[in-house]
Amino acid sequence: MIHYKSISEEDSPDVFLPVSLPWIYEAGRNYFDWIFGGHEFAKANLCNWLMRPSSEFAMSKVRLCFVESQVVGGFIAMGGNDLVESRRADILNIFKETRKEERKMLAYRLAALRIDTPPAHANEYFLSAMGVLPEFRGRGLGREILSEFVTSGSKLGYYRYKLNVESNNSAAMHLYCAFGFSVVGETVYPQLATRLLTMVKVSDE
Repeated sequence: MIHYKSISEEDSPDVFLPVSLPWIYEAGRNYFDWIFGGHEFAKANLCNWLMRPSSEFAMSKVRLCFVESQVVGGFIAMGGNDLVESRRADILNIFKETRKEERKMLAYRLAALRIDTPPAHANEYFLSAMGVLPEFRGRGLGREILSEFVTSGSKLGYYRYKLNVESNNSAAMHLYCAFGFSVVGETVYPQLATRLLTMVKVSDE
């Protein structure tokens, strides 16, 4: 039986960190590696972001997917206004934690990502991260989690859903298209050798 759970302070978020970090990191691997300067630095810093409530990737924003009592994956989503505030908090945090002599390079990395560009409008529900743990893939759980993302947004009053996906991620592209998402934009990041597609789904109001 599949069910979902949002993480709160009462749940001791650190308990769920080991089963959340892998799919969150994988969902934004290029993004995290570029910002933090490499794989090892990315994972260490992302752990700190997950434990900071103001972060876009805070454990308090995670909705975990369970099959029976086993965590199999999950997603992070929020409205456009909350997303802007969370990304601003992440930018301020990373500058604060970066040594003064390294801030110029950090500013270059952030500028290359255009991270300060509003990623979603106020009336859009944005999928920041979604994933299934490797050992549970191939069971249709990605579609189940994507459906829960849309359902949770609908309960909050949203009818526009937005996400970004790398153009070479054919499996994810197939899933999103099958679920009614359409490509509405494209951003090329030469430094990351990545082409990011923006996809939107509009449901009946």
